[in-house]
Amino acid sequence: MMAANKDWPFFDAHNMAVFASKKIVFEGEWIYFVTHDQEDGAWQFHPYDGLTPEHEVAVVSLEEMVRLDESLKMLSDLPCGWQAWRNSPNSLWERSPQG
Repeated sequence: MMAANKDWPFFDAHNMAVFASKKIVFEGEWIYFVTHDQEDGAWQFHPYDGLTPEHEVAVVSLEEMVRLDESLKMLSDLPCGWQAWRNSPNSLWERSPQG
């Protein structure tokens, strides 16, 4: 596990595989909902229209997601088992435990 620093605040590696909606990665939709799963530490990124069906998931690096949206750095300390969301692309992230 890498140590966080100001340029890369995540404890996960830059190249960690994460799950994201193809709408976000390829069509430019904004990230509405993020989960950091308890079971395996996986990150998931979903658009405003809801959870991403499996057939619409892209596997990309965490670094790619941060490149798409720098505000994700504010979620670098989101614990496993937590989720975050925002009401618009410019809103602050809100957080809560999953469940």
